[in-house]
Amino acid sequence: MAQWIWSLVLIELVAFTGLAHAAEAPSTPPALDGNWVGAFERSSGEPAAVDVRIEDSSATARIAITIRSERIRGARAKDVTVDSDRLSFRLDAEGQERDFELRRTGDQFDGHLNDRHSNRRFDLHLQKALKFDLDHIKQFVGDYRTPEGDLFFIGYSENLTNRANPLVIYVTWGDRLMQIVPVGESEFVVDSGARIAFDLGSKGPASRLRWHGPQKMLRVAERIELYREEEVSFNSPGARLSGTLYLPTTPAPHPALVFVHGSGPQERLSNWWMADRFARSGIACLSYDKRGTGKSTGDWHPAGFDVLADDVLAGVELVRARPEMIPNKVGLWGVSQAAWIIPLAASRSDHVAFCIPVSGGAVCPAEQELWRRTEYLRFFGCSPVLQNAMRRGVAMHFQWEQLFKDGRFPIPPLFETEALDMYHDAPAVIRQVHQPVLAIFGEMDRLTPPKESAAIWAHELKAAGNRDYSVRVFPRATHGLLETDRTGNPFEVLPESRLAPGYLKIMLDWIGDHVRATGSPRNVIDVGTEDVVESRGMRELPWYGSLPVQVPLMFACMLGSVLAIVGWPAAWLVRKIRNVPRPPESRRGPIITSWFVHFVALGMCVAILALLRFLGDTSPSTYYRWAEIDWWILAGLTLGIGWFAVSLIRTALHERRAKRLSRPGQALLWITAVTACLWIPFFMYWTWGPLFSS
Repeated sequence: MAQWIWSLVLIELVAFTGLAHAAEAPSTPPALDGNWVGAFERSSGEPAAVDVRIEDSSATARIAITIRSERIRGARAKDVTVDSDRLSFRLDAEGQERDFELRRTGDQFDGHLNDRHSNRRFDLHLQKALKFDLDHIKQFVGDYRTPEGDLFFIGYSENLTNRANPLVIYVTWGDRLMQIVPVGESEFVVDSGARIAFDLGSKGPASRLRWHGPQKMLRVAERIELYREEEVSFNSPGARLSGTLYLPTTPAPHPALVFVHGSGPQERLSNWWMADRFARSGIACLSYDKRGTGKSTGDWHPAGFDVLADDVLAGVELVRARPEMIPNKVGLWGVSQAAWIIPLAASRSDHVAFCIPVSGGAVCPAEQELWRRTEYLRFFGCSPVLQNAMRRGVAMHFQWEQLFKDGRFPIPPLFETEALDMYHDAPAVIRQVHQPVLAIFGEMDRLTPPKESAAIWAHELKAAGNRDYSVRVFPRATHGLLETDRTGNPFEVLPESRLAPGYLKIMLDWIGDHVRATGSPRNVIDVGTEDVVESRGMRELPWYGSLPVQVPLMFACMLGSVLAIVGWPAAWLVRKIRNVPRPPESRRGPIITSWFVHFVALGMCVAILALLRFLGDTSPSTYYRWAEIDWWILAGLTLGIGWFAVSLIRTALHERRAKRLSRPGQALLWITAVTACLWIPFFMYWTWGPLFSS
C-alpha cells in the first residue's frame, strides 16, 4: 500500500514540474507555414503587392513568391535561409533579381527588398494572411459609395475545384476586379498593393470602407443598399434548384436577367459580382446553384444541353411570376458554355425576351475543344508536328465518343467521355432564335474561336430573318472579357484584372434600349467578314484515319501481338508436358524475332496513346520539348518494325516450304508475321503522318 502511495506522489511531482516549465516557457509564435502578404513601392510610386507562400518552415523551406503587378506568379525562391527570427531568399524572375532580407517579429516580417537591376532598396512589411469563417466575412460584404460617386463592392465566391483554398474574397471598383486577403480583424490587403480597412460597430455589418491607395491616397466610402437579396427555389425536371434573386431598390417593376452557367460545377456566387453591376443599374437578376452544387439537388455531370436549358427556362418562369418584374422583359445572360444553352432555351420559349451570349456558342463543342487545344499547344511553343498529332488524337476521341453514345460502336472510348453532345449543331439552333440578341466576344479569346463564332452568329441570325441583333468583338479582351496584352500572353489578364472598356456599358445600354423599346431594331456587326474560319472541322479525318479503321486495327494488332508473345511459350510448355522432342532442324530465330517485334510494338502503341493523352490535356509542361523527339524515335522504330515484318513473312514462307514446323507452329508464325505487317499502317498514320503533314 505504501508503495502505491509513494508512486502517486512521484507522478504528481513530475506532472507539477512539467506544468511549471510549460507556464514559464515563452509563447510559441505563429507558424511560418502559410501566406505572408504586404507591399513595396515600385519605381512608378505605386505599391506592388507581394505574396510569399512558405510551404515548409524547416531549414529547407520551400518559398513561392507572387508579385502580380509584375506578372510573377508562384516563382520559386532560391538561396533560402531560415533561422529563429530571420528569413532571407533570392528571387530570379522576369529577367530581374531581387534579394529579400526579413526579420520576424511576432506575426509579421519587416525588412528590405533589394533590386539588383535598378540597384534600389525598398522597405517591405509582410503580415500573416488570416483565415476567417464565412460569418465573419459576411460583415464586410456589400456596396460602398464615396462622396464623389465611386462604388466599391465587396463579395466572395467559392472555387469548388480548389479544395485547399476554396474561398476567394474580392473587391470591384469601376471596371476593376481585385482579390483581397485578410490580415487583421477588419483589414485587408488588395492584390494591387492598396489596403482596405472597415469600420465595425458592436452589431451588424461594416458601416464604412477606407481605401488606402498609393501616395497616401485615402478614399472613404459609406455602405449603401442598392438592391436586396432574396433566396428562392424552384423545380426543374429531376432537380430542385436553389438560387438568389437580386432585386433593385428602385421602383418596380424591373426588367430581369437569368444567369446561365458555364462548364463545370458552379454556384450562384460565381456570378455575384456581375449581378451586383446589373442590380445596381435597376435590372433584377436570378443566379442559381447549378444542379448538384450548393443547395440544388440533381447532378450536373450527366446533364446534357437539353437538361440545362430546361433548368434555365424553369428559372425564367419563376422570375416572370414575381410581381416586381416586367414579365415580358426577362432575358438570358451567360459566358462560355452558356452560349450554347442560351439559344437552345430561347428557341424553346417565347417567354425569353432577349439574349446576351458571351464568348461562344457558334461552333460545335468538339470543334471548339479542338481549336482550344491547338491554341494552347501553339502558345506553349509546340511544333506543328505535335499540334497535328494532337488534332488526330482528339478528333478520333470525339468521333469514338459520339459513335459509342449513338450505339453504333460497341467498344467504349479509352479516355473519359462528356455527357454533352459534342457535335451539337450550334448554327442550326442559332437560326431558330427570333428574340433580340447581343452576342459578345473577346478578340484575344483562346478558348473558343472568336471571329469565326461572331461571324456565324451574324450569318445565322441574318439568314433566319432576325432583324434585331448586335455582334460585338472587343479588342484586347479574353474569354472572360478581361483586358489582356495584344502582344503578350493571350491567356493572361492585365495585373489590374480590368474588364474590357465599354463591355458593361454596352450591355446596360442595350438592355435599356430594349426595355424602353426606343428606336427601331438595328444590326451592329463588329466582324470584318462573314466567312471567317479559324477552327478546322472535326470531320476532316480521312477514311483511313477514321474510327472504324484505326480502332479495330489497333485492337486486332494488340490481340495478335499478345498471341505472338504468349503463343510460343505455351507451345513449348505443351511440348514439354507431352514429351514431344523439338524438330532437329527447327530454328529459334523466328521466335526470338517475333517476341522482340511484338514487345516493341505493344510498347510503341502504349507510348502513342500516352503522348496523345498528354497533348490532349494541354497542361503546361517542360516535357513538350522532348515530345517531338519521342515522335521521331517512334517513327524510326516504325521503320524497324517494317523491316522485321518483312523478315517474318519471308521466314513464314520458307518454313511452309520446308515443312519443319507443325501446323499449329506454322499458324502461330503466320499470326506473328501478319500482325507485324498490320502494325505498319497504324504506326505510319500516327508517327509519320504528323511528321509529313505538318
